[in-house]
Amino acid sequence: MAATPDYLARRGIPRTPEDLKQHDCVMADAPFWMLRDGDEERPILVSGRSRVHSHIPGLLHAALNDLGIVYFTEHYIRPHIDAGRLVPVLQKYWITEMGTWLVHDYKGRLPLHIGALVDYFRESMATPGFDSRIRSLICPRSLEPEFSALI
Repeated sequence: MAATPDYLARRGIPRTPEDLKQHDCVMADAPFWMLRDGDEERPILVSGRSRVHSHIPGLLHAALNDLGIVYFTEHYIRPHIDAGRLVPVLQKYWITEMGTWLVHDYKGRLPLHIGALVDYFRESMATPGFDSRIRSLICPRSLEPEFSALI
């Protein structure tokens, strides 16, 4: 999680996850962020005036333009932190490795093109800050609308 120095000067620095309720959180699809609480991970409901559907580029753009606190793995925000454009917040609550889920409806052996996609993701995310384990979740087509709200 991070925000611009100007945003934090205006709104203050959150000290606990509950403080996020008093801040504008730049959100993607989910109304909650998963944070570490000791050895546990728990969802924290967040809100904000900005909701971005283009994910990484859109979230970064919103955060870099003082719209609020953004939630990313360190991999995405580290260059902006190092350059002074963003300031990390609530670091002790960060989840250091976030898993990646590939949702599909194939049971048994994956078709070659899906297997190639999984391999591509494994290779491209084998960098610090990524959990290189790709988890696979079988999603029957009848449930796709429900899952799309979660992804």
